[in-house]
Amino acid sequence: MDEKDKQDLATVLHGQRREVDDVKKRAEALGRDEEMDDLLKESLGLLGKDAVEPESVEPIQVQVPAVVGWDQLVSRHDQALRADGVDLRVLTIDELLPPELNAKIEAEWARLWPRREPWRWWEDFAAVGAAGLAGGLLDLFLSKKLRLGGDVGKDAHDSILKDGSREFKERFGNEIKNPMSRHPIDAKIPGDLMGSARQDLHRAAGPGHDVCRIRESLDLMMGKQTDFSVAGQSVAEKTGGALRMMGLKGEDARIFNTFSDPEQASFALFLHWKADFFSSRGLPLPGTSYLMDMGGGPAGLAMKLYESGFSFRTLLAGLGKLSGVVVTELILRLHILIQRLRDGEKPYWSFSARNRYVEMFLVAHAIAAGVGAVAAVTTWNPAMLNFGAMIAATKNAIQLAYRLYKQRREALDRFASLVEQNNRELDELMVKATAGDVARLIA
Repeated sequence: MDEKDKQDLATVLHGQRREVDDVKKRAEALGRDEEMDDLLKESLGLLGKDAVEPESVEPIQVQVPAVVGWDQLVSRHDQALRADGVDLRVLTIDELLPPELNAKIEAEWARLWPRREPWRWWEDFAAVGAAGLAGGLLDLFLSKKLRLGGDVGKDAHDSILKDGSREFKERFGNEIKNPMSRHPIDAKIPGDLMGSARQDLHRAAGPGHDVCRIRESLDLMMGKQTDFSVAGQSVAEKTGGALRMMGLKGEDARIFNTFSDPEQASFALFLHWKADFFSSRGLPLPGTSYLMDMGGGPAGLAMKLYESGFSFRTLLAGLGKLSGVVVTELILRLHILIQRLRDGEKPYWSFSARNRYVEMFLVAHAIAAGVGAVAAVTTWNPAMLNFGAMIAATKNAIQLAYRLYKQRREALDRFASLVEQNNRELDELMVKATAGDVARLIA
């Protein structure tokens, strides 16, 4: 029992002593009133007991249970004592309770108050450490791979194409002069088909930049397919009967680099997609080109998503951040499941049945968030922060705090019954009262 609990207990007991004194004074005043005896006789007469005298009624037992919670009990006596000018800071329970009763209250409090369950030494600490580090390092790895907050944009795009062109020539020879440029998937798409005149949004339309339509993209890269549709209309027909290279004019715009070798086409396509993936605009969300083909509202939605910056890279970044949290959760849930199976606790999959479990999740996610925080500080890159782990740790902290608060309230409410039951003077006055005393008190 901490100091606040002792103070609350003293407030309740002193408040009850005050109520007892008030009741005694009222009983004494009523006892001097002869009209009260006549009133009691009249009441008993209505019950068919005309000959019964108040003094002859046997004592009856009256049980006074706790009818309010602990908080309400403390608040009620607090207000009453303050109204009488009592300094609550100096109240103690020593002058009210004998040592035996005080010891009984302490023992009962220890029984009612939920004790913190300690962690199981090596296995809990090892599982929490492994889960936190695994989630944090996975998030860090994916953040670096996706270049979150780092090397993206036109420079990254051009650098990947330049390195890709060199690698292509080393692998397939110099037959194609500029293998990473003038690809058919970059054909110009009229603005009225896209719903926007901005050509930097061209990747959202057509199959050429949708990873869900790799077959069609390869056919374009190999020259097997020389047209595609957007919003139900042929792009070639809209550009003079043949596809035209974006950004070029005249007949030169109709010259594309195509690949007869499927391996070369695949290599060039994936390098092209990789460069676009790390560009400022990025690749569109997989499958959204089908919405563009439908035209109308669906096409408008797809274009709006891409224009607002919701790309394939941002999607993977979100999933990457989430994957670290998932790994942490899986490791700890497996650990808890093994423990519950071994101990025979059912249901086996109750992963928040104990406060200890919630503590473990909180610490593990905090470790994962700490890994991201260290990376963010050392690189001065806030995108390296593990926001998923931070949110999960915050959620577990709130859950644990609420659970402890609820358990404390429940323990205090149970304790309120003990406090009222052990008020000896109230016991003597109410439980051992005669019928005449009760009638006077009621009046």
